[in-house]
Amino acid sequence: MTIRFVTCFMIAGCAIGGNDTTSGDQDIVGGFPARSEKFDAIGMLYGVRSTGPAPICSGTLIGPHTVLTAGHCVHPSGAPFNIIDRFPVFFAIGYDSAAPTKRVRAVWGGETTVAGNDVGVYELEEDVEGVTPIAFSDAPLTDADIGKKAWIAGYGLQDSGQNFLQFLTRRAAKFDITTFEAKPLAVMFPDFATFKTFMETNAGKSFTDAQVSILWDLNEIRPGDVWVGKPNAPQASYLDSGAPLLLNVDDVLTIEGVNVRSYRADPTVPTTGTNKDMLPVGSAVAMVGIDGTREFVDHALTDPCRNVTSNGHCSATLAVRCPAELPTPIVTTLDCADLGTTCAVDASGVAGCQ
Repeated sequence: MTIRFVTCFMIAGCAIGGNDTTSGDQDIVGGFPARSEKFDAIGMLYGVRSTGPAPICSGTLIGPHTVLTAGHCVHPSGAPFNIIDRFPVFFAIGYDSAAPTKRVRAVWGGETTVAGNDVGVYELEEDVEGVTPIAFSDAPLTDADIGKKAWIAGYGLQDSGQNFLQFLTRRAAKFDITTFEAKPLAVMFPDFATFKTFMETNAGKSFTDAQVSILWDLNEIRPGDVWVGKPNAPQASYLDSGAPLLLNVDDVLTIEGVNVRSYRADPTVPTTGTNKDMLPVGSAVAMVGIDGTREFVDHALTDPCRNVTSNGHCSATLAVRCPAELPTPIVTTLDCADLGTTCAVDASGVAGCQ
């Protein structure tokens, strides 16, 4: 009944950093171009499959080689594997993800062990030079933050003609921090009938009470989440999963969480992967400053092995290790495809080319 986003999208262009972001005509979902290099910490994660490269999610550089994103952008819901175990994953930097200024390969991906908190990270093979990381908050938002303005920036779908297999440009929009209530719709609409009318107007069709109840009765906010946005305001879309929720405190931007879920515009039909699938009422954000997740992200930032073990692992054809036999911890990689072999883990548990 909910939709997962993949990659980034919004933030009210000129709202952050004064004139550094160019604003333009509003598109269907309500965002603005975010062209400034000061936002290059926010990039697109994409994978390379046998059929070619495909976007995964939005992400934000929070350290020299650590990208914060949504947990389901690392481990898809219900999948028995992490994406990086099957396909090469890259972080594309720059306003236009189809023509990035640089690409860096990821060597590890993981998600917090905190149940229900949809936060993940990718560790990159190389440090990203020339891009200033954005710090994350070490504490969760509280009721005192309700009503504040925050921003989301990413590479989500900007009009109904796009789909989530396209590489897109970075957009930005401003959002209200709305509620911690499990059922955000009951906060944003005075009653069921008003919401039903809104839903039917948006979809251009009638629904039964039972069909509307699929959304109305949904507990969309989990412990560690917060709802941002409101009806008929800017709306995050597909490929905005993992995009950062940014708060400006004393002229310092901090990441409060990552964009993770929204309501289906029409729960009676399959999703098609365009922004018309999203009900324009906002989205859930998984906060990064909660106990457990904060420690998980801190470890990713400080571990010299970037969460890579001594025995290592395979990411498609790439063998990745942090060898214990070396005097200084360093991540080493070897693309077995260059040797005409495949990557595999041997009987002793060590990844290598076979």
